[in-house]
Amino acid sequence: MPRKSAAALESELVQISVPPPAPIEPPEDFTEAQKERWDALLSGKPWEWLDADSRGLLIELVRAESQSELIAQQLATIAPEDVGGQRYLSLIRGADIWSKQQVNLCRALRLSPHTRMHARTAARQAGGPQIKKPWET
Repeated sequence: MPRKSAAALESELVQISVPPPAPIEPPEDFTEAQKERWDALLSGKPWEWLDADSRGLLIELVRAESQSELIAQQLATIAPEDVGGQRYLSLIRGADIWSKQQVNLCRALRLSPHTRMHARTAARQAGGPQIKKPWET
């Protein structure tokens, strides 16, 4: 039996398309603002980026962001003469804790660009200093 040409093989290929999975649904106890944030997080990523295994981390990230927003609103109501007081310091500590929680969750979910990019690629895209090749020294 003779071998088939590349064109013949190409025409025999059947395109298989895999439908994207159903979107990950937010928990029922989320507020409308939390559901909007959930949708914003998921809509900004390709469908294969976040799967059902990421649901727990996504829930905690949205909750951490909600807590940070609540603390920011409370900090905005503090009068300038009360800055440095007990309530102010307590809110600042809370804001610090929740912001660190957000950073850790974003890292775990690999949401920031630097978690998906090699340092050389990032430098090249940023137009920063180029790394010299050994033969260019």
